Amino acid sequence: LRLDYTKTEGEGYFTDPYKFRDNRPGHREQDTAVLRWNHHFVTLDASLRLSWRWYADSFGVSAHTVGAEYVQQLPQGWTLTPSVRLHAQSKADFYLDPRFRGVPAIVPRSELQSQDQRLATFGAATVGIKAARRLGREWSVDVELARYEQRSGWYPFGGAGRWIKPFSANLLQFGVSRSFGD
Repeated sequence: LRLDYTKTEGEGYFTDPYKFRDNRPGHREQDTAVLRWNHHFVTLDASLRLSWRWYADSFGVSAHTVGAEYVQQLPQGWTLTPSVRLHAQSKADFYLDPRFRGVPAIVPRSELQSQDQRLATFGAATVGIKAARRLGREWSVDVELARYEQRSGWYPFGGAGRWIKPFSANLLQFGVSRSFGD
């Protein structure tokens, strides 16, 4: 069982110069708490990893993420790990939906505003599977395949943005790692 808390403060330029009509505050405070629980099942030679992450910032964004991984040991140094992750996020105080009642949102450039979808209200789900193999004591290799889906309607607490387009991605990742020490 592990609990971590992080507080971050930043000053500077948070506006995205590549986004049209993007004007964000010059100060940001972020709070994050992560609770993790790992449990090994001796008779199955497997482990369950559960996590919950809470996030809030001075932009008005708050989020919750829950995750689960089941790590199954297999013969000859292999492991198989299916996983699922669910994420829910509220919008920033200055977020504007790209459209308001069917017409583009227009606000004076001097006002705080952003139409960056990453600051919108949405929910997301990731489902994946990872195969890994140890190569001796120090080296291991892995391959992971995952599917990510994001929708404004998946936000479970209401108030989701209507004009956010669905987003999805297929992820394929290869890894090589080396451990140092005992």
